[in-house]
Amino acid sequence: MAEKEIIIRQGQVSLWKRIYVATILTFIVYLFYLYFTNEPIAYTNYYIVSFGHLIEISIYIIVPTVALIISTNYHFNFEKKQYKIEKTFGRIQFGKWKVLPELEYISVFKKKDYFQVNLWYYKNNHFNVYNLLEYDDAIEVGVEIAEKLKIDVLDATSHHDYQWLDKNAYKKSGVIQYLK
Repeated sequence: MAEKEIIIRQGQVSLWKRIYVATILTFIVYLFYLYFTNEPIAYTNYYIVSFGHLIEISIYIIVPTVALIISTNYHFNFEKKQYKIEKTFGRIQFGKWKVLPELEYISVFKKKDYFQVNLWYYKNNHFNVYNLLEYDDAIEVGVEIAEKLKIDVLDATSHHDYQWLDKNAYKKSGVIQYLK
């Protein structure tokens, strides 16, 4: 039986992204300050910034900027047979519990310059739970999750040459071995 609850976190957003977003949001607040103190935002006689323009500009700037610091977490509750994909923005969290489908296996898949660790369920559906730069790290994470969930790991990094990993041999020796 798998553990009662597993949480897979994307991790903390990088410092440079947080600084960038804070700078942009401070700029937006400054624009509103200028507007409400009747300071000129644009120094021209031909263009007057209205409140509607200010809101529109703010939306165009804030939406893509905030998207930079949203992270994704996966919560699996096996006791209640539920899962939740949670989006977090700082301390604000969004997500809804759903019925957990039967989990089939973990796969490690090679993209152009990184490796994906996917959790597969019902037919051909999956959760992308990790993206890692190193093959060994992706295999290690895949085996760790598979151990907790009591499911198998598929090495799908070689095109048309998918192989099932021997989790027990990997845990003992740290060397990747495949089932025959």
